[in-house]
Amino acid sequence: RDIPILVSIGYSSCHWCHVMAHESFENEEVASVMNTSQVNIKVDREQHPGVDAVYMEVAQTLTGSGGWPLNVFIDHEGRPFLAVTYLPPDRWLGLITEVNRIWKEDRGRIDEIAVSITEQLSERQFSGDTDPALLPAALMKASLETYDSENPGFTMGSRGMKFPPSQTIDWLLEYGGDEGTEMTLNILTAMMDSGMHDRVGGGFHRYTTDTIWRVPHFEKMTYDNAQIMGLYARAASLMEPGPLGDDLLSAARSTADWFLGEMRVESEDGVFLGYATATDADDPLGEGAYFAWPPSELERVLGGEDANWLAARWNISGEGLLPAADSHGEYEPAVSWIPHPRGASGYPENYRNSDSGDSRREAALILSLKKARRTRPAPARDDKVLTDQNALLLEGFSRLARYGGGEKYRTAAVELAGVLINRSSPQLIRAPGIDAYINDYGYLAMALTQVYSLTGNPLYIDTAEKVAWEAVERLAAGDGAYYSTPIEDRGLYKRAIDEFDGPSPAGQHALGIAFARLYTITGRSEWKEKADSLLSARSYIGSVAPAAAASLVRLASMRTEPFTLVVAGPGGHSKTQELLKEARRLTGPDMMVVAADQAAEAGVTGWAELEGRVGLEQPQLLVCREGNCLLPAFTLEEMMERLTQIGQGR
Repeated sequence: RDIPILVSIGYSSCHWCHVMAHESFENEEVASVMNTSQVNIKVDREQHPGVDAVYMEVAQTLTGSGGWPLNVFIDHEGRPFLAVTYLPPDRWLGLITEVNRIWKEDRGRIDEIAVSITEQLSERQFSGDTDPALLPAALMKASLETYDSENPGFTMGSRGMKFPPSQTIDWLLEYGGDEGTEMTLNILTAMMDSGMHDRVGGGFHRYTTDTIWRVPHFEKMTYDNAQIMGLYARAASLMEPGPLGDDLLSAARSTADWFLGEMRVESEDGVFLGYATATDADDPLGEGAYFAWPPSELERVLGGEDANWLAARWNISGEGLLPAADSHGEYEPAVSWIPHPRGASGYPENYRNSDSGDSRREAALILSLKKARRTRPAPARDDKVLTDQNALLLEGFSRLARYGGGEKYRTAAVELAGVLINRSSPQLIRAPGIDAYINDYGYLAMALTQVYSLTGNPLYIDTAEKVAWEAVERLAAGDGAYYSTPIEDRGLYKRAIDEFDGPSPAGQHALGIAFARLYTITGRSEWKEKADSLLSARSYIGSVAPAAAASLVRLASMRTEPFTLVVAGPGGHSKTQELLKEARRLTGPDMMVVAADQAAEAGVTGWAELEGRVGLEQPQLLVCREGNCLLPAFTLEEMMERLTQIGQGR
């Protein structure tokens, strides 16, 4: 037909994707022009992140920004020549008409732009020599410079929003010392007590549209909540007993319970398939209405006294009608109806008074509100089950169980690990019919090491090594870094490399973390070499933009402290089990714990740290670094002494 091609990229919970779809793609007049003027291809970025990555780079290069819906015009060679995001119907119609005119009357101009863009982006790379040992100081400096102490979080230049900074605070909590821990606890507390936290249903919204954590954008993403859950559990484990630590752990558990109760996906015959991707921002009753609690509704559900008490505690006020509809005919609930205990002027008096009983009272009232909320029409759920997001959730469940969440979260981790292991044979997939992407490989290999450290089952290491080797074979770029898509995927004008972290770690950085963990567990030198080669190839990125590569900085910190905890002794001995439990609970998530006899009983051979440590009669813990160990610890007190020597056991 000799017409241009439009690639329109979005995702299920994207608000502006829905708006543009309703206004333009479902408009008969606009759709008719589109179908006549161009070939239209709709892409779900979560199913095909490689397509999104290469064309988002185009949008950012041409316009200086990006977002979704991402609408990219390409020629018949797949080369892009124009990229825009949301446009209202009149401007969109004018644009596609003009693109079609230029295509017919001035094709040479389009060819020139397409060639220029593809050459520029195909040649672009970030390279330079940087010592990986310098990266932690660079990230600490960047964190201090952008930290907002008044409304704890990190500023984003002129953008009046706040996002959960999961990768940065994951590093700060483990490697940032007392200053990093303090920043992290302040940020997690602010998020937990903000409008972003769904206090009734559990979990956290994507971000807030302001800098004070007040007004959320209401979608809830698996990739956010999977990471947040583990961060809250770890933070709680560092606290002295008290109401703040209790609340941090409660936030982790309620997030996990949201997954277990609302996000499980099963086949028609009841077989568990994994967890859904997201719930929408769009709401049948207006954006956010599902999460809003007008005072009159609180009174209807709870009665006057409890309603007034909870409204004051949650900073809920005001009554009346919803605000006027916006220009797209949509309503949002009054901001003052979204629970926000921090308030504009601070917390209510004695908010976390351990003797008041307020937390128990609030928890009981939440049960009533949760029951009432089930009668409301809920935002839609995106039922895609993606390997990478479920792998992040596997890491999250494993951390929560490791740090005292409870046995049911260990069970959830083991169940999910089984589903993901099945997806890895004979070759890892992202979803049925879709090849695995770098995030699928990196996140799954990383998560399997965490569930191993939790359970001691070496099956998880067997699979993690298989997945990691497959990533090397299919994605290695030759310089230590890794492509995002396999070599067999030739449908794009270039193979992308994920340079930076997004809401979740860059896939190749997660793969590097998996390499480093596999090395400390097995002692196999190839994993050390892979981790160090990736660090060498990527360290320049970490030096120029450390906050955008915090997971890479985490890898650098891991490689400076490659310790392993080995618990030896009869597997059925109560003291062995006590040492295992406390070794897991008292150390960071990158500290791998090897159960020596359990591994040997499963037939493991060739792990360096098992040599001479299998079949010992007396339960003991050894802190080892590349074959050299401190004196064994036979009691919990001795274990704490050894952990203190290596900066663990906080």
